[in-house]
Amino acid sequence: MTEKLNSNRHGSYSKSFEIIVTDDAERNVRQLKKKYRSFKTDFSELLDSLEVSPQQGEPLGKDGYKVRLAIKTKQKGKSGGARVITCVKIVNEQVFIVAVYDKSEYATLTDKKIEQRLKNAGL
Repeated sequence: MTEKLNSNRHGSYSKSFEIIVTDDAERNVRQLKKKYRSFKTDFSELLDSLEVSPQQGEPLGKDGYKVRLAIKTKQKGKSGGARVITCVKIVNEQVFIVAVYDKSEYATLTDKKIEQRLKNAGL
């Protein structure tokens, strides 16, 4: 069994988590890529970061986190950027991207909508 190891900024090594983008989130990502030129790079950098450090952002309970993501094209920093809802499964070393949305379009996703997205993804 081979393990993929990454070096973090402190020089220690850790296993990489597998990143899985759900179908619902993939639709959101496609829309944001069309709308914002820099989103593809911004999102890719977040995914790289989540592979090494999956428990980022504000805890939502039930293994969920809300991560703030700056969209460079908007020039508004993290507060005016996107939100990425993740579900971290430590045992399986997986991070599920459940939802991605532009904060200017939606202030927040309700718990009910997040639970529905988790259910749709089989989580």
